[in-house]
Amino acid sequence: MHTDLWSLDIPYIMSNSQVNPETSPSSNPEQPPASIITKGPRSLFVTLGGTFLLIAGGAVGFWLLGGRDAGKLPVGARVIPQNVVMSLTLSTDTAQWEQLSSLGRANTGQNWQQGVKDLETRLLEPLELSYADHIRPWVGDSLTLAYLAPDVETVEQVDRQEVVWVLPIQNYEQASNLLDSNQLTLGRPPTKRTYNGVEVREFQGPEGQDYAIAVLEQQLMIFSNVSIALNKVIDTVQARKPSIAETPRYQEAMRPILSGQSFAHIFVNLPAAANRMVATGDLQLSEGTLARIKEVQGLGSTVSLESDGLQINGVSWLKPDAEQILEIDNNARDIAKHLPEDTFLMMSGGNFQQLWQDFAAGTPAKLLLPFNPKVWNDDLQEGVGINLNQDFIPWMDGEFAGALVPVQTGEDKDSGKREGVGIALLTKPSDRTAATKAFKTLDDTVQERYDFQISESKVANKIVTTWKVHTGIAVGSHGWLDQSTAFLTLGGPITNRLVQPPKTNLTQSEQFKAVTRSPLRPTSHFYIDMPTSLNLSQNSPLLPKLTPNVVNFLQNFQGIGVTAAINNSWSHRYDIQITFKSD
Repeated sequence: MHTDLWSLDIPYIMSNSQVNPETSPSSNPEQPPASIITKGPRSLFVTLGGTFLLIAGGAVGFWLLGGRDAGKLPVGARVIPQNVVMSLTLSTDTAQWEQLSSLGRANTGQNWQQGVKDLETRLLEPLELSYADHIRPWVGDSLTLAYLAPDVETVEQVDRQEVVWVLPIQNYEQASNLLDSNQLTLGRPPTKRTYNGVEVREFQGPEGQDYAIAVLEQQLMIFSNVSIALNKVIDTVQARKPSIAETPRYQEAMRPILSGQSFAHIFVNLPAAANRMVATGDLQLSEGTLARIKEVQGLGSTVSLESDGLQINGVSWLKPDAEQILEIDNNARDIAKHLPEDTFLMMSGGNFQQLWQDFAAGTPAKLLLPFNPKVWNDDLQEGVGINLNQDFIPWMDGEFAGALVPVQTGEDKDSGKREGVGIALLTKPSDRTAATKAFKTLDDTVQERYDFQISESKVANKIVTTWKVHTGIAVGSHGWLDQSTAFLTLGGPITNRLVQPPKTNLTQSEQFKAVTRSPLRPTSHFYIDMPTSLNLSQNSPLLPKLTPNVVNFLQNFQGIGVTAAINNSWSHRYDIQITFKSD
């Protein structure tokens, strides 16, 4: 994690023409972004559209924190200490690495290969080792890298990271011969000591760095850059101290997503990770926020390779003594059917009101997307003249969606040409009368504050209220798509595309189906058509302008989809599909 991800300000991004992820300023979620209090129609679009898209995005972020046949636990789960910060288990199957290199376009495969080469250069070359010559001949079908929480009483520098490698031994004879030949210790005889009945070999690497190696029961080779970290692993096995596998709810939470065919397994001990980042100054958190993080026990995921991309299955879970209890409300079902097939970004959820209240209560959702409902409500009331808490939230307890839809004029239909972008906000309210009254209040306030022309007309036998600026250009609209679904549009003219039922809707799109397939009954969905997003982002004022490096990276992707669900009262599940473009 990087601090910038915790300070992401979507309204700021939407209101600026150039976005550089390396220099974009962080924002204080307790303070209103400057774009909110800037008066004018553009500020209105950013305020309203940014609010709803931010919350819809928050649904994805929140539910990301939270089947298949059961599989075996990852290598190292039973030997790595429970106070681990993060562990990563990777397959050593050559065929899977070749498959990874073949995904996507030619330069995508080159990037994968370069990444692997860089990893080997950083980790092995300083020790004059190569994976092919010194590791592959004896290692098992996977290996685990773990970052342990350092013991500040024994580690001089708090920012010194304790790293442990756990390598299963498939051919003990070859591993033993390699170790005895001192090839793993820079050709130098190591210093030997015995700890808890296990022989530990220590040697000094480049720049005076100390390393330690041990073999456990002829089955595992343990390697570490800090001798005491290796002791912790030995204690976990020999003294039967708690391992990752004994982490509360770990096995119950992880087992449904484990598979023997997975390319990678990832586990993050969230409380330990947060403490680590706070201690090193990489993350600034209040005491209250840190306490909320500590209610979440862990985040785990598996990565599997598919013919056209990656599938990621994940889970997060709360501690057994956590104060919060998750309410199962997996009702994100069919609202996307109201969107046209070429919708290129969509975020949906089952209950907007519940999500808003989760943020207001300070649940861990806020940790992933720093959003303060009170600040936003105050800003909207000041800048737009509406009170979300009073006028909108009480009836917004059903499905909702925020989407970006390309404008398509009559002459563009045959050519497929797209010009411009509109924001579509959909909701299924519990009280249609209250919703109608709230939209009337919104009409009155934007007319008074921005001098919009408000008019009603019929489109496909449905009454549509349109907002126009003094030049007569439509900049927004709202109405009802059916008896239960209300809509609000901002920006480009997309009203007709929503009100007139599309011949093919988003849920029928082959690409949408490809990246949102999942056995989960969803709490939320997220979908992005990357090529269309990148194409339209170059011309639309509603979309961020990306740097060339970011564009080059994103051009490798075809589509990304997330399906998330509340699994039970203490865990969340999510399935992610990523498809790559091919040459």
